[in-house]
Amino acid sequence: MKKLIFGALLASPIFLTAQSEHRGLIDGNSFYKNKDYDKAVAEYEKIVQTNKSSVKGLYNLGNSRYEKKEYDKAIEHYRAAAESTKDDKIKAKAYHNLGNAYVKKEKFKEAVDAYKSSLRLNPSDIDTKYNLAQSLRRIQPPPPQENNNQNNQDKNPPPPEEEKQKDEIDRMMDMMDNEDKKTQENKKNPPSKRRKPEKDW
Repeated sequence: MKKLIFGALLASPIFLTAQSEHRGLIDGNSFYKNKDYDKAVAEYEKIVQTNKSSVKGLYNLGNSRYEKKEYDKAIEHYRAAAESTKDDKIKAKAYHNLGNAYVKKEKFKEAVDAYKSSLRLNPSDIDTKYNLAQSLRRIQPPPPQENNNQNNQDKNPPPPEEEKQKDEIDRMMDMMDNEDKKTQENKKNPPSKRRKPEKDW
């Protein structure tokens, strides 16, 4: 779920810029809430033109572009917001939304990477875990289950949907941990000892 970041007026040596950014955030957020995304984009763009590293402006501009289905631009703004902030919570949200934008473009590998980045900063986010699991499934679909014995299915009813989702998320998190371990091991090996990549058919 995308959330707007509301600005607070901070002490700044350039008071007019801070005041202008604060006013722009208030106006932009108001337009966004009223689903007037064109006007929201215009307000957030003014902020970003004045302050290219405005995390709040970039993040909210990404949300507005996302709502307008301008996913390439949303990706650009979410990435810039994540790179411009030191606040792990905001960075995690930016990566989460970046993953959502990649999913809309059906770039599931990039979405997986974005969700992983989000979870490294906020490992307890259920929505991000779920989205990661769904994206991994699109890359590597689960093997088909055998339907040989109908009687077995009758004796053992399937688990509730919530339990299946939790199991799926846990399985995907284990896969992610294993991938990260492999990546770390590969980094430790000197290049000369690395195996040659197999041919890509």
